[in-house]
Amino acid sequence: MKTRKMMMGLLGAALIAFGSFGLVGCSEAVAPADDMPMALATATIPALDVEEAVVNDATIDMPMQLERPAGDRKRQNFGGLLKALNLTAEQQTAVKDLLAQHEDCAKAVRDALRASEQALMEPFKAQRDEVKAKLAAGEITREEARALIGEINAAAREALKNNPEREAAKAAMQACRDSFLAALRALLTPEQSAILDQWIADPSAFGPGKGDRHGDKGGKGPGKGDRPDHGDKGGKGHDGRGHHDNDSTGTGSGSDTTNTNPNTRG
Repeated sequence: MKTRKMMMGLLGAALIAFGSFGLVGCSEAVAPADDMPMALATATIPALDVEEAVVNDATIDMPMQLERPAGDRKRQNFGGLLKALNLTAEQQTAVKDLLAQHEDCAKAVRDALRASEQALMEPFKAQRDEVKAKLAAGEITREEARALIGEINAAAREALKNNPEREAAKAAMQACRDSFLAALRALLTPEQSAILDQWIADPSAFGPGKGDRHGDKGGKGPGKGDRPDHGDKGGKGHDGRGHHDNDSTGTGSGSDTTNTNPNTRG
């Protein structure tokens, strides 16, 4: 599948992009910078979560739509480690570049996964359109149409759950993380590298705001805020959302809440 080839390409790209930093390793003691930029002190990195998209179920009056899951916005604290490393000014500059590359790598992996999910949904959207056409032609009743569309929604969610591209995405996300940490280690002294090992063993030990958190301050994922169901009363998505009367032809991929952290891109 095209998206699988894209995932494999991302694995190789991650290794190449971060590999260029392998020649800049430090082996001697370094003098720490007087202070650290806020972008590094409060830095976060993408969490490794790779969840399936959220399905907003189709109804007679509303097509099936997908939204990015909360995991796409989930972040892991990294500023605590960077402060503990006591980086030099030169190291800080290099780390900024590494963080940006890591963001790009993770975003590319998730975007490729979401594209594969949109492709998976196309047959189910077509099936729902066929049901709607039969209803308009008087071949089936509204109740029969609702039942058929309910079956289509269930089949679509099952297809997303079993999407084989998610396993490739998990491997690609891990490759992004591994390459990032390897490139970071190449910049560090042995003493700093030992601190990095401590972070790998227990990230929660490094400062406030530790562990994973959501990029959006409210910490709510897709599905927050119910809307009135003005259309087909029987058609709510599995996240409890209602739907509007008028039909739409958009893909409905949803929007990703952007982290306000200055280190986050896309």
